[in-house]
Amino acid sequence: HMKSGLWSGVAMLGSASSAAREEIENRERVEWILELLDLVRVRDRPVGELPYGTQKRVELARALAMEPKLLLVDEPSAGMNADERAEVGVRMRELRGELDMTILLIEHHVQLAIGLADRVLALNFGKPIACGAPEEIRQHPEVIKAYLGDALFRSSRSSEMDNRSDVLLELNGVETWYGPLRALSDVSFTVTDGSIKVILGNNGAGKSTLLNTILGVLEGQPKSGKISFRGTRIDRMATERIVRAGISYVPEGRRIFGELTVRENLKVGAYIQTNRFAARQALDRVYGFFPLLAERQSQAAGTLSGGEQQMLAIGRALMNGPRVLLLDEPILVRQVFDIISQIRDEGVTVLLVEQNARMALAVADEGLVLDSGELVAAGSASDLVDNAEVEELYMGASSLPTDRESRHEVDPE
Repeated sequence: HMKSGLWSGVAMLGSASSAAREEIENRERVEWILELLDLVRVRDRPVGELPYGTQKRVELARALAMEPKLLLVDEPSAGMNADERAEVGVRMRELRGELDMTILLIEHHVQLAIGLADRVLALNFGKPIACGAPEEIRQHPEVIKAYLGDALFRSSRSSEMDNRSDVLLELNGVETWYGPLRALSDVSFTVTDGSIKVILGNNGAGKSTLLNTILGVLEGQPKSGKISFRGTRIDRMATERIVRAGISYVPEGRRIFGELTVRENLKVGAYIQTNRFAARQALDRVYGFFPLLAERQSQAAGTLSGGEQQMLAIGRALMNGPRVLLLDEPILVRQVFDIISQIRDEGVTVLLVEQNARMALAVADEGLVLDSGELVAAGSASDLVDNAEVEELYMGASSLPTDRESRHEVDPE
């Protein structure tokens, strides 16, 4: 028994010694990771108080603490501004240089992806469209088409703006925040009465946030700046008042009521119409734009095709008789594409959010490009459609060093 106890004691001492060594090694690794990711200065601060970019580095540090052989990194630059994104690129390269580790990176920002990768697999709606060396992928026609679209459609009307030049909607120095994340940074532009203006940019650029900020659906936003509609400030105004003032919204994904009929969906859109005659006129106007909806007015909306549901969503937004229509990434089938021009020609100003640059610019009068919440380019549609700067913003020309010694695989979805 005493012998057994002795050996047990030795085993416990050995275990304690091993545990102590392991704890020391863990502490040393933590210190090394903090230094590698430039987190030493903030090591004792609550994570929730840190800037967004620093929080993302903390997430990366936590994963590294597990000593992985394969590190899966999902959209590390999502929501970051240009400086934060550049910092991520630097840190990711340092990781590969310091660690014996393979990294599989999912990233929509092409410039960052191209600057980091040894090889790139490009996906479009889950389908592989190209695989190869980074520069080969950047110039691949199918990849360019996936990001920029093609110019298959052309508006039948002239691309020249008419003589109307009244400013209908104006944003001045607008900043919008999601917690510690600045989603829009000092955004300023005007929308001319009777025009189609397109907002371009990659996923996460801030396009939908911009529309939501205009519509007033983000509580306490914009944090700074001014938004004016027909000369009246609407920032911080209740969304219902903004809609009643003359701004309607078609959300991404359509969000129709599938169990209601087409006609019932349209009547829901006319909720601010108090005059039955005006509501009937609005309905006739929508049926004029979309005769197919008139044919299927008694059909359940959920049984319509995707393009038909898009028409219904636009028609529902038009039932209020808006002066401005906010369109968030509609399905640009041919019928919808043509109707956007008709809507503009009948006096409704359109602010269109779209990722497919060439298709959207074919119908627009003017455009602007957002990148990480910042306005980086603006001009007429004809100037932007084949603009090399716009293509670079979408497709990237890496600002990172070009040596391949520390590059790793990336998958820009």
